[in-house]
This record gives sequence, structure tokens and C-alpha cells, in this order.
Amino acid sequence: KDLSTGEIKDFTNLRAINDINDGVLQHISIEHLRKSIIDDPLRMVRLVRFASKYQWRIPNEVASEVISNSDRIQIVAIERVMEELKKLMEIGRLYQGILLMDSLNLLVHILPQIYTMNGVLHNNPINHHEGDVWTHTMHVLRCAKYGIVPQLAALLHDIGKPFTQTTGDDGFFHYYNHPTEGEKIAEDILRFLKFDLETIRIVKSLVFHHMEPLQLVSASDKACRRFLRENGDLAEQILDLAEADSLGTLPVNDYVPALRERLKKLQSSSPVRRTAILDGNEIMIILDIKPGPKVGEVT
Repeated sequence: KDLSTGEIKDFTNLRAINDINDGVLQHISIEHLRKSIIDDPLRMVRLVRFASKYQWRIPNEVASEVISNSDRIQIVAIERVMEELKKLMEIGRLYQGILLMDSLNLLVHILPQIYTMNGVLHNNPINHHEGDVWTHTMHVLRCAKYGIVPQLAALLHDIGKPFTQTTGDDGFFHYYNHPTEGEKIAEDILRFLKFDLETIRIVKSLVFHHMEPLQLVSASDKACRRFLRENGDLAEQILDLAEADSLGTLPVNDYVPALRERLKKLQSSSPVRRTAILDGNEIMIILDIKPGPKVGEVT
């Protein structure tokens, strides 16, 4: 764009402007495309980001070139890759990016850990008609709130299921303690992806607690108050993830709005005081003090 006249100049003889108008992520030539990928393989992930963000089409010849060179993404620092994907998380399009990276053979080189969910079946006759854990996770990711933490939590919320699957006497699969196992795996994955410690702390907590709202549906007021007290500011994000989980489960049973209302009434009728983050023993160790009034003051 000429900043003096406002004129748009296209040095590709209108090819670039036409591609933009047509919503096509095109190349000048296959040789130019190949050289671009070799010079900086991150461009393959940027291609995914543009396609996911703008809903533009990737021609078959471009897709084939990416697939042929997909293993080169491994030479790119994972921090650079995640900066591209974070931009998709911020607009709630990570699920599209994940599916597109999978079709371009990039995902196996970037997030091989999440492939464990592929083919892990739900065969409960009442719910999870959407298919395996991988398909369910994509549904949940699509329904999750925008932002890095909500999108990561949705992606990883069931990551523990492949490692906890058992077959019960009823003949159906069960995933006992999958939130506990998932918390550990989520932390390993996020550390591998070089996320900051605060993001890791929050996401793994969301993964660990994501089943609790469902258990509160038939729980006592006392249990609901305990949930609010123990989770504090994190409670709202846990409910957000639980709602995305319910919306991503077919048939849909969105129980979260009613639960939110119940918790809100409990909170307004008698404000819940959050328990201390550290207990007395931990405080004495950290401050190197003995039992006494000082411990209570700090708590």
C-alpha cells in the first residue's frame, strides 16, 4: 500500500489480490514455496494459523508440499511454534488448527502426546455418542472459552483416559482417577511446550478438578460450599471447562447453568471464606518457625 496515495500495488500481476479476494493460501511457484519452507519451517504452522483464522482454503499442491516437509518442523524452537498456536487459542480456533495440523502431518511432530486419545473408545450406552476420546476432545475444544488457559484445559482435560481405561463387570469402559493421571500428564506436556509456571499451575488444576461440577449436581449444600471454599477464584474456570465438556458430549446435557445459579445463591446467602493455601506445617517449614500464635497469624 502506497501510504501517500492509498494505492494497493500487487507485484504478482493481481495474483495475490485475487487469492486474497478468493480466500486462497496460494504460492507464487512450487519452487518458491519449497524454498520458503526450507528457509523457515515455521511457515507451515503459520499457514495453519491463517487458514484457521480466516477460513481460507489450502490448495492440494500446497498441502502436499507441507506434508512432504512436515518433519522439518522439529528443527524449529517449540516456543516459536506455540506463539503461532497461542494466537489461535486467543480467538477460540485451536480445534481447527489441531485438525488441520493433523491432516498436514504436522501434529505428530508438535504434539505427539495427544495422539494417545485417538481410538480410545467410549462405549457407554447413555452418553458419548460423539465417538472416541479424541473426537470428544475436539468437540469440547470447539465449545471452550477463548484464551490460552481455557483452550489448553479443554485440549488436555481427558488426556488421562488412555492410561486409566478399564473394562468393568458391566462390559463397559471406565476411566477411574483419570483426572489425577491427567493432571500429571498435562504438566509434562505443558513443560515440554515451554509454558510459564503460572499457566501450567492453573491448567493442571483445571484438568484435575474438571469432573467435580458434575458430582455437585446431586451433592449437598455443604459439598457445594466446600467446592467454592477450596477452589476460590479457580471455581469459575472449572465451571467453564465443565460446561464445555457437557456441550461437547452427545447427547448434550448442559447442567452447568443451573449449578452456577445454585452456587451463586449459596455464596450470596452466606459468603464462603476460602481456606488457607498453605497449612500450618507447611508455614512452619517455609518460615522456619515453631508452633505458636505466629503460625495462626500467617495462616
